[in-house]
Amino acid sequence: MPVAAVRADARGVTSRWHDFEAWVGTRASALALFGVSLLAFGLQSLVLPAYAGRDLVRYVQTYVQFGYDVPVLPSVLNTRGPIAALGVGLPLELGGVAAEIWLALLYAGSIVAWAAVARTFGPRAAIATAGILLVYPGYAILFHGLAGDALFAAGFAGWSLLLSRALLAPSVASFAVAGAGMGALVLIRPPNQVLIVLALAPLFVRGTWERRLAWSAAFVVASVAVSQSWKALAALLWGDAVTLRPTTAGIAIALLLVPLLLTGAWRRRLLLVVVPLAVVAVAA
Repeated sequence: MPVAAVRADARGVTSRWHDFEAWVGTRASALALFGVSLLAFGLQSLVLPAYAGRDLVRYVQTYVQFGYDVPVLPSVLNTRGPIAALGVGLPLELGGVAAEIWLALLYAGSIVAWAAVARTFGPRAAIATAGILLVYPGYAILFHGLAGDALFAAGFAGWSLLLSRALLAPSVASFAVAGAGMGALVLIRPPNQVLIVLALAPLFVRGTWERRLAWSAAFVVASVAVSQSWKALAALLWGDAVTLRPTTAGIAIALLLVPLLLTGAWRRRLLLVVVPLAVVAVAA
């Protein structure tokens, strides 16, 4: 083959690759990756159908008790997140096929989310991330077990996307959404409350200190509102039968941070109301 023809073919391959990289990150590419991930999950299911994941019984016990005023086994209500219980119980109510489809959607959605996060570093990073997750057996096996692990993995992927978008385009609204997502992670797996430390992340984003503090406050207030709402509801539904109670310190801190979301005279006026309320809450 003549050298000129080889060079032309190489230029053609390079051009098509550049076109592919430009396509990565578009809505069409996300839909295509979602479809490929579903296909991969289907092929995996031929060898490894959905199975009972770790502590499946505990999540089912939690789900069943949602319909009763008096809990039969309050220990699982105290230790299992309600979103995880619903994510396990509802598909089982619909049948085994529904559970398999649900796990496939979680798997595909998580891969799209991680690819979108990696897209921050360029299209090649997104392509590599998606490719590795599609062929890595350990990641696929995680989503074939119906339990809290699959729900947490998918939820963490989605939350990571929300946080990355907030860091790239910071605003009170974007960090409030990221904070609400963190609160939802707590409702999937309670130990995720340690992620509240990422409320410090906005302080390292470019902007004035007033804006940084407002972004951080939005993250904390939203996360506390979501995570503590379940404890308040559980205490209302089951009373002393469960040990779930809103965390006074967390609510007090969130109240103290609310004025940072406002500007000017409104901030000073709200401080006059919020500070006494926070003091009373801690004292109580």
